[in-house]
Amino acid sequence: MKKIVLFLLMMLPMAVMGQSESSTEAPVLSEEAAEAFDRLPAVAKTVMLTLLKNTQIDEKGGFWVYSGDTIRNSDEVALRLIEDNKVTKICNIPFGTSFKDAKNILTEKYGSYDYLASTKDCIIYRHKSYAGSLFTKLLFMFQSDGENSYFNKAVLCKETRTKEEAVRFKHSIDDRLSKQYQIYNILDDDSDCLSLGGICPVPSDGIYGGYAIGVDIMEYEYPSDNGYKYAVRIMYGPYDYVEELF
Repeated sequence: MKKIVLFLLMMLPMAVMGQSESSTEAPVLSEEAAEAFDRLPAVAKTVMLTLLKNTQIDEKGGFWVYSGDTIRNSDEVALRLIEDNKVTKICNIPFGTSFKDAKNILTEKYGSYDYLASTKDCIIYRHKSYAGSLFTKLLFMFQSDGENSYFNKAVLCKETRTKEEAVRFKHSIDDRLSKQYQIYNILDDDSDCLSLGGICPVPSDGIYGGYAIGVDIMEYEYPSDNGYKYAVRIMYGPYDYVEELF
């Protein structure tokens, strides 16, 4: 069911920028706004255009042609909506931060780590609180081009013993994230729990077609030593900071 819903979302009508016959006097959006919009994943474009349509302004400004409708809006509104929905940091660490700087921030915040990869691409903490919630495991991951490193992925895990407890916690996270980001879709059904939202801080494949955040419930094949059977995962990224060209 989840795959069907995601497929339908991805197949929503693609928005195109241009000038309709009925709006020949309206100037197109600035190059900055056009490029910012063009970098959005397909689903985010659809949602963003709906938001722009719902916040139309009367003054002559940029316009978007979407499903036959001319949507008038200004560069300022378009760029602000994009920026407001960007995911820029977690645990006070801006994405794109170097491994060294991120490690120092985490040490100041949480003290000594529980695991540090010898390859310097992963730092793990256990049983730490963030934003008023206690997480069983917090993973911070990094991307490197061989010279520089970039904080590009994080996973916050809350383990539970029952599915009901996991669902309650996920609903509380959904409630908070849906208030923070206008782009946020809850795709729960009888068998799967999944929510997707936010815009990646840099152009990236992201999660399920370009979302910045994914929240799901994972069921373990066997309970852990502590009796945990489920884990609510809040996943950020991966985001692509390294560009490799021929």
